[in-house]
Amino acid sequence: MDTHTCYHCGLDVAQKDEILFDDRAFCCNGCKTVYEIFTLSGLSDYYSFEAAPGATPQDIGGKFNFLDNEDIVGKLLDFKEGGTHIISLYIPHIHCSSCIWILENLNRLCKGVSSSQVNFHEKKVRIMFDPDEVPLKQIVLLLCSIGYEPYISLDNYEDRRKKVSRDLIYKLGVAFFCFGNVMLLSFPEY
Repeated sequence: MDTHTCYHCGLDVAQKDEILFDDRAFCCNGCKTVYEIFTLSGLSDYYSFEAAPGATPQDIGGKFNFLDNEDIVGKLLDFKEGGTHIISLYIPHIHCSSCIWILENLNRLCKGVSSSQVNFHEKKVRIMFDPDEVPLKQIVLLLCSIGYEPYISLDNYEDRRKKVSRDLIYKLGVAFFCFGNVMLLSFPEY
């Protein structure tokens, strides 16, 4: 049986199961849709970074319906003032330069997003958006539709304040006490 690779995600697909679009083979409608989105938005350079850089988008159903609740969205945000909201989302699928490129060009895919920055090491994307133009749920659904489903857990966002280690404070106190005494004893020598 003759097989081809999906132009978007690189998976092998049998010739009888492939979906042809723009003289390219795709393994599923999700990959074809992502290709269409990128082409219509002028982001077809995505495929020039490496061969088959994308991931197959998963069907998420109503997985992110909790983002309709403003209280939950408020807990997820890093910054909230007027028409500017900033959120950091963990995206486990970030793996290459084309991932970084497409995530940093979210403003070209969604008009309410003003900027986005990727931290490759932590696999996080920091998105600045206007909630009057685009709700957070729509941004998350867009990310899912292009194969970058974020991992959102309220456990990660509940306790944002990092606990200060009191051991370090005690060690600094003892060091200053000892240093101060040594300085007082050596003061007459000066």
